[in-house]
Amino acid sequence: MQPDAELDFIRKLETDRKSLFSRPSWLLNAFDAKTWLISIDHKEPISIDWQVYLGDKLLTDEANSETLESFKYFLSIAVDSSEPGIKASPRKLRRNLSEAITIIDHMLMNADSLELSSAGLTGLSFANLTTLLHQFSTQPYTSESIYNYSARVEKFALELTASTPAWAIANTLLEYPSIRELALHDQEPSITSIHRELIPTIRAALFYHGYYSGNLGQGFHVNGTRLSKEIYRNTIGGVRIKPRLPWLSFFPYEKPYNREFEAVPVRYPGNGKISAATYNSFRSTLYRLGGLHSLKLPAPPVDEIKGILNFSVPLSEDNTFRSVPSDIVFGQFKSAVEFHFMYGKLIIDGFCRLAAHCKATNAPMHQLPDSAVQEIIGTDLVALGVKQLGLACKQLDTNKFKPLKKDYFIRLRANEGLIELVQIYIGCVQFILGTLMARRYNELMELPLIECLDKTKEWLVVSLEKTSRNVFGARDTQARPIDPLAVKMIRLLVRFQRLLKRFGFIDNYKRLFATPSNIGYKGLIEASVESWNRNLNIIADYFETPQDKNGRRYYIRQHQLRRFFALMFFHTYGYGSLNAIRWMLGHQDIEHVYRYIRANVDGGSLRGALAQTVMEEMSRGRVENYRNLADLLKAKFGTENYSIYDSEEAEIYIQSKVANGSIIIEPEFFTDKGDKKMKLVVIIVEPHS
Repeated sequence: MQPDAELDFIRKLETDRKSLFSRPSWLLNAFDAKTWLISIDHKEPISIDWQVYLGDKLLTDEANSETLESFKYFLSIAVDSSEPGIKASPRKLRRNLSEAITIIDHMLMNADSLELSSAGLTGLSFANLTTLLHQFSTQPYTSESIYNYSARVEKFALELTASTPAWAIANTLLEYPSIRELALHDQEPSITSIHRELIPTIRAALFYHGYYSGNLGQGFHVNGTRLSKEIYRNTIGGVRIKPRLPWLSFFPYEKPYNREFEAVPVRYPGNGKISAATYNSFRSTLYRLGGLHSLKLPAPPVDEIKGILNFSVPLSEDNTFRSVPSDIVFGQFKSAVEFHFMYGKLIIDGFCRLAAHCKATNAPMHQLPDSAVQEIIGTDLVALGVKQLGLACKQLDTNKFKPLKKDYFIRLRANEGLIELVQIYIGCVQFILGTLMARRYNELMELPLIECLDKTKEWLVVSLEKTSRNVFGARDTQARPIDPLAVKMIRLLVRFQRLLKRFGFIDNYKRLFATPSNIGYKGLIEASVESWNRNLNIIADYFETPQDKNGRRYYIRQHQLRRFFALMFFHTYGYGSLNAIRWMLGHQDIEHVYRYIRANVDGGSLRGALAQTVMEEMSRGRVENYRNLADLLKAKFGTENYSIYDSEEAEIYIQSKVANGSIIIEPEFFTDKGDKKMKLVVIIVEPHS
């Protein structure tokens, strides 16, 4: 018996195409409505108001009916078109939607030069389409490449300032003196082209007219939604373009912070503007304009659309994840394991005792005085250093929240805040699980509390975040072997929420990695991208993870841990030792483990691990094993200095050569005195000139 979704798909094949695309599943109201309501697994439906001007008439006027119809059907085709038997994930559908809206907005913002009012979509030429593709490629974000956000804001702000009374600006500057304070980056040309001396006046004018939101403690920032409504009146999606412009923000007190140091960038900057994947996706969406022909609707000529398939732009070659020196990852792994054994249960039990007390006495947790917190949690946690509920919680005696940055991290490492200790422990679990399982961060972040382990407690059950083939959108669920240490950590987090639910502190179970609110108000906060990265940040600062030569700290991300999963194999098996990864996977044969690695680590991460392993070996003086590669690098860079901090450019070069097949790096397995061992072999396919 076929699933209902499959039967629906078969029925759709027999339906008139125009009728099919006028009833997309993600459209919540009528196709001919002047304002669309859309939901593709959005938390709240988003709206598209088609009542924008095209020329001197609204797009919804009868004179523009053909163009409006083409836009609507293009949006439907762009989101839903796919190969038979393939159902894209919600994330991919949302990306298609965003790209299609961006394309329509580009046409609306350039309607005059495109002669859209008179010629419609049929007037679009190959030159028009490729101009859009070129413009898209000039910046990594469409807010700048297509919507030209910074320049539009500057123009609007200057015009508003010129029309604002001088007395209003003077009074605002007097009431908020911090508006005058400028950070060093506020004068950088890359931030704004406005003269530095004008910035306080512009801030004051925008503030006077109500374009700011925020408060004294967190600082004031331009309200992007209100600003975008002003500068993108003639678009259907511009209101959602609202990046924060640092030069317009001001802070009456200290600037908010969430890390102790600047972070080492996670990705290499690359030598282009966008990646090939980003460009190809956008070009594919633009190409779907051709689908309007099958619906007998106005569209650019077929030959003009086909031409864009061969149109290329300069792309980023090096947009890959940076290496984290293996010693740093091993060190943080060790610290996380030790923290689990020494403090994990103690911290979890202490927080649960506090939650039980608050529920029994009907006392809000954030209103407990520090002395009461210390009495309830027990002497062991007090001896550890805990003095209060959380460092970011409101202090009842001073009416202040988070301490100054110079004090916060000292007190964090002194264990003064209980909430921070819980977040540190959860961050340790994230790090250990992320290292051992090599899963994508969203697959781990979305793990349910109760059903993430199988009945034997030997397998982690994950729902894979990928486009589904021949299953009509159903996500593939797989089980992977899991190390007993990670199981113990997971079971402690399960116990954490079970106790909180028993005490009535939470009503329902949340995801495995839900954490307490920073300020202690809302019980547990559902796991999210923000909380996931915050927990990884806090353990890096707590354990004082090393910094690079520029004073930036390695705040490690899950993408980098996926590479490390493979890197750990090369580092440990290179010496033929019994080690954690063999123990975890239950494999006795080295080659079996490598096959598992290749099946579970994506190609880019595996190439990165191979390149990093070779570079780290060479930086330790083991050049004799890679003499042909050393000669190639010397010819390219003119040096044999392969120190860890100076090898990034060389590593990028190696990765690019491995990707295009010019260099092959593969393990070679051999038997020595009865033990199977491994060494990495580097083959130069193309001799260097």
